[in-house]
Amino acid sequence: MSQIEKKVSRFDLLCRETLQRLYGPLTRRAYGLVMLEQSLLLGSLL
Repeated sequence: MSQIEKKVSRFDLLCRETLQRLYGPLTRRAYGLVMLEQSLLLGSLL
């Protein structure tokens, strides 16, 4: 691997880690809200 490729792959990894750190909690929270809404809907139907 050339120096440029190494730098690019490291940068790519850094970007991915940053995105995961930013969006991980957000997606989990959104998913949790969706599940909560669904269970509330089911509860009101029953």
